[in-house]
Amino acid sequence: RTDPQQAREPHLFIMSGTIGLIGGTGSTGKHFLEKALDAGYSVKALVRTPAKVTAKSDNLTLIEGSFADSDKLKETIVGCDYVVSMAGSMANPKKHPEDMFLNLVKEIHPLMREAGVKVFVYQAGSLNAEPYKPNSKTARFFRMTYGKFTGLENALKDHDNVLAYVHDEMQKEGDPKTICTRPSGMADGDSKKKLTVVESVSPSGYMYCDVAQFALDALTDESLYGTYPMVG
Repeated sequence: RTDPQQAREPHLFIMSGTIGLIGGTGSTGKHFLEKALDAGYSVKALVRTPAKVTAKSDNLTLIEGSFADSDKLKETIVGCDYVVSMAGSMANPKKHPEDMFLNLVKEIHPLMREAGVKVFVYQAGSLNAEPYKPNSKTARFFRMTYGKFTGLENALKDHDNVLAYVHDEMQKEGDPKTICTRPSGMADGDSKKKLTVVESVSPSGYMYCDVAQFALDALTDESLYGTYPMVG
């Protein structure tokens, strides 16, 4: 599958497998989509507006619909080795529907098990604590101030509920393996550095493209299975 030159340069390995992507036109999702295709994966992306997708590839299948559509979710997941959710909140965070993310994960959980999905990656944020662990003082401060002022707290609570569900329901079954990433504040722009797992919230933002690369690499990093890595 790889030529001798690629064998000498691991970062050029052509990956195999199919990824079901939810949130492929979002700030991080659009970068993830391009990187996954460049890496050699096939991608089935559930998108509301296919015209927003700029990536072109014979390995890309666009499925028009929302994650409130059960049939479209099933179509996206069937035949996939991996499922990645980078679904974002509403344009106006204050209007974030209650349990929107939680209902999505509850919907796709049995679909992933039925389809034999190996790994599920869910993107939350650095202001979310690991399930049943106290949040840091810095994260609590930002949630009490910035989160409440902007309305982002509604989505953060939804993410909290998803992480608890993953811990309570998905991890005890172990099928699929789960990784819930918690990246710090992000911005658009060129790649700055390779992100790693960090211990605390960073006041500086990271590039969406770098966060996307971390999530892509995480798919095959067994050391991250069953974890909630803070990314920075």
